[in-house]
Amino acid sequence: MKLKSTIGNYIEDIKIFFWNLYLQFRYRFMLKFMRKKIYYFFRKNNKIEGWILTFFDEFKSYSLDNSKWDKGSHYGLRFHPGSIEQEDEAPTEWYSDDCVEAASTHVKLKAIKKPVETFYNRKKWRIEHQIGMINTSKSFSQKNGYFEIKATVPASEGMWPVFWLASSHVWPPEIDVFEIFTGENNGKHRMRSNVHSVEQDRVKIKPTTIDLGLDLSKRPYTYGCEWDNDYIKFYFQGQLIRVVRTPMDYSFPMHIVVNNSVDPEYNGPIEFPNHMSVFYVRAYTKKRS
Repeated sequence: MKLKSTIGNYIEDIKIFFWNLYLQFRYRFMLKFMRKKIYYFFRKNNKIEGWILTFFDEFKSYSLDNSKWDKGSHYGLRFHPGSIEQEDEAPTEWYSDDCVEAASTHVKLKAIKKPVETFYNRKKWRIEHQIGMINTSKSFSQKNGYFEIKATVPASEGMWPVFWLASSHVWPPEIDVFEIFTGENNGKHRMRSNVHSVEQDRVKIKPTTIDLGLDLSKRPYTYGCEWDNDYIKFYFQGQLIRVVRTPMDYSFPMHIVVNNSVDPEYNGPIEFPNHMSVFYVRAYTKKRS
């Protein structure tokens, strides 16, 4: 029985490998021959056939909707403690309310170079940057569905904007719908997606970076993720670009997180202040047949 399961998984992995190969070839073809039209692939409204809208924010006011969003992290701290606990180093950034700025058509998640001092583990730490982060942990979470954002990434190098899903119950699961490292070689053209899971008591990450051939800071684009019991599918401008098998431990609902971060591994100059602009966030669940 175990042998059959192993063979079945192997065949499935091969299928997904060629599926992704085809998807990347298709995207390259579309980019080459339909470059101008690729801007129009995103939907003009929030209706998707076969899906029910369960969460949305169009950010069309000058204030953030506090009934939908919390500022900062879902785990309560204003910084990620990992660098302190694992490397005895100060975190790169502080999650600041002042770095979330609502406009009439979008919300800006800003980044500024303004140090903050805080105590943690009986020591004082100096955190050099402040950034904007919003999450729906207290208002909305969902198991399975389709999640989408329309956003521009920062124009400055050295930034790390992210749109991701996380559980308030346990970690992992986590789905990074997109991570963009603007300071990498051609970084503002490249989207990385990740799936975090536990296998054999170890956290496993399945990352893939795809060069989209477009400067993602020049105008807003849409990034989406469809998650069900079998597959996690990643979309750019409404086009399927990557498929991953859903891990076995994806049994918890996840909430939405959006943040503009500083890349801790980037050593070059960064232009401050800078910002990530978010024009909408939407979530859907599939209609029952």
